[in-house]
Amino acid sequence: MKKFLCSLILLLTGCTYMSAQTITAGDSTVTMQVLLNENLPLIVINTVDGEEPSFDIAVSPEEGIGNSITNVTKVHSRIYILLGNDTLYDSGDYEKDKSGMTIKVRGNSGAITALKNSYKMKLQKKADLLCRDNDSIYKDKEWILNADEENLTNSMTGLTASKVMDFAWTPAFEYANVVMNGAYRGIYMLIESVKRDSKCRINVDKDTGYILQYDPYYWTEDLYFDSSLNYKYTFKYPDSEDVTEEQLEYIRNAVSNMETSLNNETYPEYIDVNTFASWCLTHDLLGTSDAIGSNMFLSKYDDTDTTKFKMETPWDFDSIEETPDDWANIHSSTDFYFSKLFNNSNSEFTDEFIKIWKEKGDSIVDKIIEKLDSIEISGIVPALDYYSALDKKIDALNYDSVATQIETHKQWFRDRKAWLDNEIAVLSGDTGILAVPYSNPDSNAIYDLQGRKVLNPAPGIYIKNGKKYIVK
Repeated sequence: MKKFLCSLILLLTGCTYMSAQTITAGDSTVTMQVLLNENLPLIVINTVDGEEPSFDIAVSPEEGIGNSITNVTKVHSRIYILLGNDTLYDSGDYEKDKSGMTIKVRGNSGAITALKNSYKMKLQKKADLLCRDNDSIYKDKEWILNADEENLTNSMTGLTASKVMDFAWTPAFEYANVVMNGAYRGIYMLIESVKRDSKCRINVDKDTGYILQYDPYYWTEDLYFDSSLNYKYTFKYPDSEDVTEEQLEYIRNAVSNMETSLNNETYPEYIDVNTFASWCLTHDLLGTSDAIGSNMFLSKYDDTDTTKFKMETPWDFDSIEETPDDWANIHSSTDFYFSKLFNNSNSEFTDEFIKIWKEKGDSIVDKIIEKLDSIEISGIVPALDYYSALDKKIDALNYDSVATQIETHKQWFRDRKAWLDNEIAVLSGDTGILAVPYSNPDSNAIYDLQGRKVLNPAPGIYIKNGKKYIVK
């Protein structure tokens, strides 16, 4: 976030007043002045009458994957953003459609167990809360305050990898200290939300476009539909309350036709192969263990037969770097389309997956490490480390220093590059190897003759524990 003023500015006297306030921080107190830093923005949120965002627990149906939240309250609020002694933004007091914002708890099962809640904010008047040079391009109403509990840098690392992979849009973000109702809440990531915006987010047609979410927590939403493969989809765009019966029928049929194409080898007519391959490769590069997270987004630009489904930016990075000796779990999971694509007699998807890595793998890893290097020597790292002592105290967290986290990420990518080079050589048949290609193989796992792990093998010849294995 650059040090300049956005469109709404507090008077200097307002800044002075704000900096003199006492803030509770766990069992101690600090002044607002302590939280003002030239490298780390400070977000101050005051809700009407000090009301706290709340929710009830929603019990999962029998076929669900975990409990979620319901009756989530949207609390009327005012938000300030300060950087050092400058006030970058002030939403003003809440007035419907004019000023202020609403804030609510964001998440599903994670929100129930979270030590530090994430939040979704909706401004009443569009603004760029990241205060970039040309905020007219980036103005929007919806923003996220994301909390990383495992460490402070997983989401940053995942988004950096996504950016390098050249998706049409990857959310921009900044770290910030957050104070709500006079209490320090810790270090958060202020991030753009996944939504339609023709100028700066996902640019689907306003009248006939769609953004869908593959959603294991479909049962908490007002509207969802079953695909022909029994996957559940909810709507990011249009809003569920705006979806007509005609639109619902169209998009359900479009998804069904796309799923049918996976079985008759015509899928390149229905999906953007490059974005599907790039999305899966991003998670393979990151080593993500979560195979059925609720942050998988498909878009279709309009309702014509000439547009294809695209995979939009990866989002959920809580479980990265957890599959060091295997593909990301989504790679072979039967809970989404990639298993069918990798095991398809039409090899266009696999060929594109291999092509992206062989042509760009070295550059991708170099760019990610270069970006992490630039972050490591920036002023944000000492600022994060300075305040993380306070953050860890109030939230009972216990993560490493930010510098240590970044070094760990960089080593992961160095090791992962070597692993992917080997595994993609096996996948492409460059080695001719028929034995289990993993350095630490699972003796109970089953692999096809290209070295790919198969969770539900059809009748045929496979490799198990380094030997031929026949499924009848």
